Amino acid sequence: MKSKVSGNMGRIIDLNLWQSLKDIQNSKTVNRKMLLASLYLTSFEILKSSIVDQVHDYYQIGFHKDRGKIYDPKYTMEVLSLTRDGKDKLIASARWLVGMEALIETDVENITDIRKHRNEIAHELHEILFYHDRNVKVELIKTIRNLVYKVDGWWIKNVEIPIHNSISNSQIPENESIEAFSGPVIILDMIIDHVFKETGG
Repeated sequence: MKSKVSGNMGRIIDLNLWQSLKDIQNSKTVNRKMLLASLYLTSFEILKSSIVDQVHDYYQIGFHKDRGKIYDPKYTMEVLSLTRDGKDKLIASARWLVGMEALIETDVENITDIRKHRNEIAHELHEILFYHDRNVKVELIKTIRNLVYKVDGWWIKNVEIPIHNSISNSQIPENESIEAFSGPVIILDMIIDHVFKETGG
């Protein structure tokens, strides 16, 4: 519980915040935390796109010049129905990927934790920036990277390569172990490098 004392004119002074402000005075702490927060939020959006958008696009059946992409109604039945209210696309898509053996249940739990911390950063950024006992959980960025690697690798090996081989004369071996690095994974590796530079990890 944060310690508080009454100040002049009935204001409340948070002693923890006051100590934090003293700690960060003439330092780069706030800039560092802002950078880490932005890198975390960026990493989360990459993860969400990797999971939600790719599953959704798997059910695309056409394109309308005015309405854009057209999706198979099965998307609602086979994906969105995997959550109680049918509205949580991230978790529903992750569970669909579990069913396809691209992820495991522990991954879904990690995704839930990652999103929870994303919401903390988005809605409590002022506390993370100015309280010395609040920090960005940078270790979760590594978890994000590993999840995107698993998901994108599954799509490449199980969807993109078979499609390529069905329409191209240059065949990619499907039975060989292929190290698949997608563009998002490369971006996340760059983000992790920046995080290590900032944290000394």
